[in-house]
Amino acid sequence: MKPISRILLALDTGGMLTDVWREALFLAETFAAKLVLVHAIPEAGEWSPEFGTLAGRVLDLFGDLAREAEDRGVEVLRPFEVHAGTPAELVLEKARERQASLVMLGAASKGVLDRLLLGSTAETVLRKAPTPVWVVRPGRAHDRLRRVLCAVDASEPGRESLAAAIPLARTYVAPLSILHVVPRSGPTHAVDCREVPDLTEPFDLHGIEVETLCYEGSVPEAVVAAANDVDPDLLVIGEAGRTGLARLLRRNTAEEVVRKLPCSLLAVKAEGSSAA
Repeated sequence: MKPISRILLALDTGGMLTDVWREALFLAETFAAKLVLVHAIPEAGEWSPEFGTLAGRVLDLFGDLAREAEDRGVEVLRPFEVHAGTPAELVLEKARERQASLVMLGAASKGVLDRLLLGSTAETVLRKAPTPVWVVRPGRAHDRLRRVLCAVDASEPGRESLAAAIPLARTYVAPLSILHVVPRSGPTHAVDCREVPDLTEPFDLHGIEVETLCYEGSVPEAVVAAANDVDPDLLVIGEAGRTGLARLLRRNTAEEVVRKLPCSLLAVKAEGSSAA
């Protein structure tokens, strides 16, 4: 994962705005990243009278947010991106156009977020974004990371999540829980880790408190169980491998994970991969 230098923040104007904004600000402050603010108005075309009214309100809000960020030393890039259209398409277009290194998603409320994550918008962004994607869980915004959970497997593509999680844990002096899942039928449960290969050898873990977790059973159930057990602020997953994004976004599996996940999610792209 490349350094976080420019965050494209897809903002809704509803009840979850505060959570998403707070989480984006703490990341931008920590990594001296610039912010790009994006909002899609799907209800009206840019030629309609309603669009001008709605866009004006959003631009005023973005102006207030930018002043708050700049008072804290965070640069917000102009122009603000407020357009009519499909949210997923706008986010993908602007992520490339504005050269974002990270996309952050939010929604108006918990119910809307659940529908967003299980519907075409987030699935499209997660699969096709040219950058890592950070999805904020309602009610779990924070000013730092207290614990990071990273799902890994023995495949080479499955290790990009660990490469992203380690710098975050080190930066925030947060314990790092490394999760291995042995896919099996039957009930999901924790198992002995002695037979699990050590995937941390190529990485520098100096100064990081690390624990290894091993679960046997369904991959999505194991990810949720581990997250509930260790109560992280962030789950980091890669886009490939047994515990990767492609598996978690299969029909029914996405619902199983995202609806129950108690923390924010960072989906990391493999080095050199291209968006589908």
